[in-house]
Parts: sequence; structure tokens; C-alpha cells
Amino acid sequence: MDVQQFLEKVDNKHIKALTGSCICCSGIHELRNYVNGIPVRKKGVTLIEANGTSDACALMEFLGVGVNDRFLPPIQISVVDVQNWQKRGEHDELEANQIRGFVFNSVDTS
Repeated sequence: MDVQQFLEKVDNKHIKALTGSCICCSGIHELRNYVNGIPVRKKGVTLIEANGTSDACALMEFLGVGVNDRFLPPIQISVVDVQNWQKRGEHDELEANQIRGFVFNSVDTS
């Protein structure tokens, strides 16, 4: 999802786009600092949407360290395009890694 799609639904004061670095590598410090700076609230969800090339397992590990306890444990949700699953050639391994350790049900919507 692109931040522009969120801006159509949510006030921009609630959205922070991080650009210019990989959140699994050099950008993790910026991400942790931003998350830790979110004001305490009674209700709310903090959603981190990474791009399709992120190593989901590594990101979950990075988010489990250095983030305020109120954001733990991190939970991962993976959306899978079942009609194109494992049909991306050189990207099949990355695609499989993004849902590793998760069980999902597929629904044929064709």
C-alpha cells in the first residue's frame, strides 16, 4: 500500500512515511524511534506496512527489540496473491519467506 492510499481514509497527522532506506537494515533505527515516539492512547493500532522486498522474518526480529513494551509482541499479517503464488521466478524464494511460519487459508475468488 502506498501512503497516498491511506491519506484518502486517515488524517495525515496519523501517518508517517519512511523513505530512502530499507526498514530491515539501516532504516530500522528510524522506524523504532518513530514507533517509540507515538503518544500513549487508550485504543489504537499501529500498522507498519513494508514493501514487497522486505525480509518479513528479519523485520519481526528487529521489531521485537528496542520497541516499547506497549507495542509487543509484534504481529505479522501477510496478504497472499494465491493466483500468482510462486509464479514469479527469481522472486519465489522471497515470496515464500514473507509468509514463512504462518498458516493461511486461501479463497479462490475467480
